[in-house]
Amino acid sequence: MPDPSTDTILNNARALDGALDLLCHGGALSPAMKDALRGRTRRAEALFEMALKRAPQRGTLLKRLGRIDLALGRNERAIERLTEAVTLLDDADAQFLLGIAEDRAGRTDRAITALKLALARDPELSSAMLELSRIEMSQGSYVLAADYARQAIALAPDDWAAHLNLGNSLVMAGQVEEGIDAFRDAISRSPNLPGPHHNLGMLLRQRGSERSAAIHLGHARFLEGDYAAARGEYIEALERGTENEVLLLRLAECHRALDDYLEAVATLQRAFARAEATPMAARRLYALLHHLGRTDDAIATATLAVERFPSEFFFRLKAALTLPIVYRSEGELRRARARFEEELKRLGDEVRSWSDAKRSDALSGLLDHVNFYLQYQCIPDHQLQRQYGELVELIVRSRYPDAATRPPVPPRDDRGRIRVGVLSDSMRAWGRVEIYRGWMDGLDRESIELIGYQLGVADHVTYEVAGDCDRFRIIPQDLDEIRRVVRADELHVLLIPDLGIAPFLTVIAAMRLAPRVGCMMAHSVTSGLKTVDWFFSCERMESESAAERYTEQLVKLPGIGLCVEVPPVDEATYTRRDFGLEEDAVVYLCWQATAKLLPRFDELWPAVLSQVPHSKLVLIGGCYSAEIDEILRARLDRAFTLRGLDSREQVIFLPRQSPRARYLSLYRVADVFLDSIGWSGALTTIDSIAFGLPVVTHAGVAHQARMSQGLLEQAGVGELVAANKREYVEFAVRLGRDPIYRRSVSDRLRDGHGRIFGDTAPARALSAFLCRSDDGLDS
Repeated sequence: MPDPSTDTILNNARALDGALDLLCHGGALSPAMKDALRGRTRRAEALFEMALKRAPQRGTLLKRLGRIDLALGRNERAIERLTEAVTLLDDADAQFLLGIAEDRAGRTDRAITALKLALARDPELSSAMLELSRIEMSQGSYVLAADYARQAIALAPDDWAAHLNLGNSLVMAGQVEEGIDAFRDAISRSPNLPGPHHNLGMLLRQRGSERSAAIHLGHARFLEGDYAAARGEYIEALERGTENEVLLLRLAECHRALDDYLEAVATLQRAFARAEATPMAARRLYALLHHLGRTDDAIATATLAVERFPSEFFFRLKAALTLPIVYRSEGELRRARARFEEELKRLGDEVRSWSDAKRSDALSGLLDHVNFYLQYQCIPDHQLQRQYGELVELIVRSRYPDAATRPPVPPRDDRGRIRVGVLSDSMRAWGRVEIYRGWMDGLDRESIELIGYQLGVADHVTYEVAGDCDRFRIIPQDLDEIRRVVRADELHVLLIPDLGIAPFLTVIAAMRLAPRVGCMMAHSVTSGLKTVDWFFSCERMESESAAERYTEQLVKLPGIGLCVEVPPVDEATYTRRDFGLEEDAVVYLCWQATAKLLPRFDELWPAVLSQVPHSKLVLIGGCYSAEIDEILRARLDRAFTLRGLDSREQVIFLPRQSPRARYLSLYRVADVFLDSIGWSGALTTIDSIAFGLPVVTHAGVAHQARMSQGLLEQAGVGELVAANKREYVEFAVRLGRDPIYRRSVSDRLRDGHGRIFGDTAPARALSAFLCRSDDGLDS
C-alpha cells in the first residue's frame, strides 16, 4: 500500500475530528455513543500524530491533539501539547485551550493567566471572557464574574451561555431582579435549553410567582426529558390561568411520551380550537391521529385546516392523499386506494390551474409529504408515482425555473476522476446507511471522487461515513443551502439512495442538481420523477418485466446488488428468557414493520401455527402506537378464531429492541423467520442468513416482493421460496416440525455467507457504469 500523503492524512483526520464536537457539545449522549465518539476521536488522534512526525504544520497539529486530549480527559497531556503549540503559534485559540486545560487540572491562577494572554492576542475572543467569568464564579468572585460576563455579552450579544452566567453571578451577588432579566435574555437567545428555564423558574417560585414558575420549570423538565414532572408543572400552569400554544403542544407531547394518547389528542384539539392557533397545532393533531390509526379523523382535521390555513399546501396534500398505516380489511384497502387515485388526479388538475406564484408558495408543503404508505399496499403504483412526480416537478419548477434543465457536464479533476455525490438524511445511527454504505466504500477511487452529504442531524456514525469519503458535508435541511452547496461541487452524478422515504428528498431530486441523478434500492419503489435518470437495483431481485415498473432507466447490479458485511453475531448474547419466550416453544419470528402486514395474508399464520405444536409467533409491537397494534390484533383474532385458535395465546408482540445486541439476539433464539408477503425483508433477511435462521418467503413480481427471494437464492437455499400460499404454509410447517431439516437448512445458509457477505462485485459494477462515457456523462 503506498504511503499516504500528508494532505490525505489531514483530510481523513479532519473528517474524524468532527466527532470531537459531538463529544464535547453533544448534550445527553448515551454511553454507547460516547464510546463510539471516543473511538473516532482516537482514530483522528492517531492520524494527527502520524502527520506530526512529518512536522509540516507542527503547531496546528499540536493544538488539535491538545483539543483531543481535553475531550478525553487527559488534562496534563493537553497542557504539555498546548504549551508547545502556544510557543509555535501566535494563536489565541491555542492559548484559550491551554487556559481550559489548566483550569481542569486545578491550577486556577495559571488558567486565568492563560485566558488573559488569549485575550491579549485577540481582545474579541468572547469564549475566553466567558471562561474567565465561570472561573471567577467558582472562586466566589461574583461581581468580577458578572463583569466578565457583561464583556462577553458585549462581544457576542446572542451567546445564551454568557447571559446565563451573568444571571447566575448577579443572583449570587444579591442582585436578583437583574439576574431574572439575564435569565430571560438567555431564554430569548436559546429557548430550548433547560438551564435558564430551571434557574428562572426556581427564582420565580421562591418569590411566589407560581404560575410563571410552573411554566418555566415545566419547560426545564420537558427539555430534560422528564415528561411526568413537566406534565405536572404544565397542568398547574393551566389551572392557574395560563394557556398558550407552546404550553399546550408540550403538554400534549408529555401525554404522548407517557402513553396517554387520549389526553394528548384532547390537548391538541384544545390547541387547534383556539382562535390564535397556528398551523403547527393542526399539524401535530393530524400527525397524532394518523399515528393512532384514526385515519378518518386525521383527514377531517387536515380538511378543516385547509379552511383555516388556505395558504398551507401541506394540509391540502394530507386531506387528499392520507392513507391508513394498517388496514382493518382488504375492503378498506381498496376504498382507500380508490380515494387516493381520485384525489391525486383532482389535486394535479387543481395545481395546474394555479399561477406560478401560488405553485411556488406550495413548495414548503411538499417537504413534509411522501407516498410512503401507498407502496405498502403492494399493488403496482408506478403510474400513480408518475402522476405525483409530475405534480412535484411542476411546483419545484415554479420556485426554481432551471430545475428542468440538465446542468452541463463539468470537467473531470486533474486525476481524470468524475465526482459522485451521495446525499441522504440517514448517514447516522439506526439510519438506512447500512444498506448503501457498502456501495460508497467500494467505489473505485482511482476513477471516482466521492462526496458525501448528510442532511440535518449528525452523530458518530456520520463521522464514520465521513471517513470513507474524499469530501463530506453536513448541511441543514434548507433547500436553498442544499442547492448552493451541491451545485458548487460540480458533480457529475448525484445518488440519492433512499429516495421515497424522507419527503424532502423527493423535492431535492426534482431540482436537478447534477447532470445525472440516480436512486438506489434502500427504498424499492420508482420515484416517478423525470429528473431521476437511473434506478440501481440488482439481477437477483428483479423479474424480466421489471423495467415496466420504473420511470427511471433500470440498472441491474450483479447478484443481490448489495455490499454488506456480516453483522456482529457474537454480540447476540441474550436468551429466550430475556424475551419471555419458553425454551421448548417453536418460535416463528416476523420482525417487520406493522404496515407491511396486509389483511390478505392473515390466514397464513394460523394455518402454520395450527399444525406445529407449542408454537409461537413473535411480531414487533409499538412500531407506531398501541392503537395500531390493536387494529392488527383484531384482524389476527378473526383469522385465528376461524382455525379454532386463540391469537392472544400464540402471537407475542415485543417492543423494538435496543441495544443492537438485543435485537440481533432475536435471530439467535428464533427457529424460523416468516417473511412478510408483498413487501419482503431486506436487512431482516440478511440478519437471518447471518445467524443461519431459515427464512420462508413468497415469490413476487415487483422488487419489493422479491428481496428475500433474491437473498435466499443467492445463498443457495432457494427451495424456501414458495410459489403460492399453500407452499408458504407447507415450508413453514416442515421447518417448525422437523428440527433435523431445520438444522440442515441453517448449515447451508451459513455455507452461503460467502455469496452474501463481503461481495464487492456490485460496487465495482456501479463504478464501471458511472464512469462509462456511453452512459452520457461526457455527451
